[in-house]
Amino acid sequence: MGILKYEEILKNIAIQNFDSAYFLYGKELFFIEQIVSAFVNSTVEESEKSFCEHVIHLNKMREDTAKNADSDAMHILDICRSIPMSFSAQPRQLVLVKQAQLLPISFQDKLIDYLKQPNPITILVMVYEADKISTKLNAYGSHFISEPIRDYKIQDYIKDFFRKKQFQIENLAASQLHNYCGDNLKTIHNELDKLILQKADSKTITLDDVDKIVGYNRDFDVFKLLEHLLHRRLYHVVEYFQKATNIELDKKPPIPLIFKKITNLYLIRLGLDNYLSTTQIKAEIPDYKNLNDFIFQLEVDFAKNFTLEQFESAIALLYQYDAKFKGIQVENYSKENLMLDLFLKINYA
Repeated sequence: MGILKYEEILKNIAIQNFDSAYFLYGKELFFIEQIVSAFVNSTVEESEKSFCEHVIHLNKMREDTAKNADSDAMHILDICRSIPMSFSAQPRQLVLVKQAQLLPISFQDKLIDYLKQPNPITILVMVYEADKISTKLNAYGSHFISEPIRDYKIQDYIKDFFRKKQFQIENLAASQLHNYCGDNLKTIHNELDKLILQKADSKTITLDDVDKIVGYNRDFDVFKLLEHLLHRRLYHVVEYFQKATNIELDKKPPIPLIFKKITNLYLIRLGLDNYLSTTQIKAEIPDYKNLNDFIFQLEVDFAKNFTLEQFESAIALLYQYDAKFKGIQVENYSKENLMLDLFLKINYA
């Protein structure tokens, strides 16, 4: 009970030491997804899943059944209190509720009433797409607050991962892996698993290993470049242009995509400078209205890296370089070089 660390929850699941309820929330989706996967894979035996495992998607549930929020809440608690048909000597049921933030506020009191006398065979897992939940729930169940790993701590995170696996990784190799993958933990872990598999014999990861096994995504990705730019990783921008292949700027004109992204971030920055809440800003920008709150917060973080004036300069540059991409006022200059030149000037805007 109380706030648990990521490793604590995974360890408890592995040794089958369960609490009656878990509340998962926070900004980093990766850790929440890993915990949910562990619950699904380890709580109920495969032969019992059809009777003893209930995965409830609140959005989908409402679309399929036209139920209202109060009905959803009562349905969840009815399942929690039920005794499933089971052939096990020690029956156990998993009730996994996704997008729990959609439940009405009135559900909290009903849930607390249940948690005061929970069904001993039920493990309730509430997954919220929210940074925080009601403090009323703090005294009940186990809580996991999923915090993102800061950019400057990613390399230490990579090294710690290998240490726990009894591997070693060179400092330059960890830095290069970060360069290749950015801050996306799902991408990072995909590559970590690949390195573990291919270097199982030596248990040492070198810079050469990272270059050969991971490398850059061979397809040119303007969104990956934008991520580097918005984090102000100029070195990574230049390196990406040097190593990425399949750069087909004629088939996939990048300026409209970049312009849309920069304009939306400008609007976020404008809202922040006018002291609007993130909820108000999100509601005012059409492209963000239906965006996941976690992803929108990443956009807000990007917007904070530039001032309004810098965004305005970037937008002016985009108009200028759009003309250049169309062949106006440019001679003997490849579109790849124009693209790099544009990113450099936006960085220094």
